[in-house]
Amino acid sequence: MTVLFVFYILSTVVYGFFIVSLVFGLNRLKTQKSGLQHTFVSVIIPARNEEKNISKCLKALIGQSYPKELFEILIVDDFSTDLTGQIVREFAAQHNNIRLISLTETNTGVSPKKRAIEAGIQQSRGEIIFTTDADSLAPPGWLETVLRYFDEDTGLVASWLQVNPGKKLLGKLESLDSLSMVITGAAAFGLGFPVLANGANLAYRKSLFQDMNGFQGSEQLASGDDDLLLQKIFKQSKWKAVFAPDLSASVSTEANFSLQDFFSQRVRWASKSGTYPLSVLAFEIFLYCYFLFIFLSIPLLFVSFVYLIFPAVKLLLDYVVMKRGCDKLNRNLSPVYFLPAIFFQMGYILIAGIAGLTGKFTWKNRLYLKGKPVSSKN
Repeated sequence: MTVLFVFYILSTVVYGFFIVSLVFGLNRLKTQKSGLQHTFVSVIIPARNEEKNISKCLKALIGQSYPKELFEILIVDDFSTDLTGQIVREFAAQHNNIRLISLTETNTGVSPKKRAIEAGIQQSRGEIIFTTDADSLAPPGWLETVLRYFDEDTGLVASWLQVNPGKKLLGKLESLDSLSMVITGAAAFGLGFPVLANGANLAYRKSLFQDMNGFQGSEQLASGDDDLLLQKIFKQSKWKAVFAPDLSASVSTEANFSLQDFFSQRVRWASKSGTYPLSVLAFEIFLYCYFLFIFLSIPLLFVSFVYLIFPAVKLLLDYVVMKRGCDKLNRNLSPVYFLPAIFFQMGYILIAGIAGLTGKFTWKNRLYLKGKPVSSKN
């Protein structure tokens, strides 16, 4: 038995243990029926050139089952050059719980999105801060469902973000890729080691955000207004961070329009991974190497078909945890798209993982280098 073959066996065993742990974490997620009630909350939405999405986002928020007098919606216009501000003003004229906040100055030392969120929090009146994106849609019971998870010891609540697959192949692949990350994040909450969350569906106590000095420590990074904040709270405070598994707390968004948009988004997400806790970073490096060697095992099939075992085992393990997550979301897991989605995911991770830490990318018409803004322009 060669050293290479032994490595494949050992790495597959480690990966198998990881997947079994995720399934265990998902099974530990429980619904909660009581928590905060009659609490005033603030929904903060950073928006830059979102004229195509902001109307649908606001209509979904206006339709919340939570009492209108108990929540406000703050749209923070991040130097939009389209009709975003005008559309929000029209909504605000008809709904007194909608406000438009327009940023008036830039700060190259702070990520634009984080700057926008902080500006919204500064002007907010809510005890609980909800964040979502301008291209996301919240279900009617979103606010009241998430609030049920805020007991006296809870400081942060996260929940599902689902990408609508649409009709294009890229959308279907992205939907499964995004779902795998959300499932991993949810399972980590269940295991008591929360490390992943998404700012499109996140809520936390305003007082906790202020006590933790907000995004200080990661303010320059383009991404991380969600999981880096979660990790900071988990590490430096005594507050609990929990996951709301209810479908009524699940927020949806649309897939990227192009492969370039998708890749740019993933590179932006990868740009923060170097700041993760050492234990998480070490396991990310293991996964990166594991994915690389799975790809390299394909040419080895010409030497011996026994190497087919390793990609086959990985696919089986991935299917098990994805199926468990889909069951919780009442979603079907199509084998037709599952297989290409797994290889698509491994492929882009191998590229984006390096590009995010070392290269340039653009987001919202802004240039970033190694995850940090490099231009003072709005």
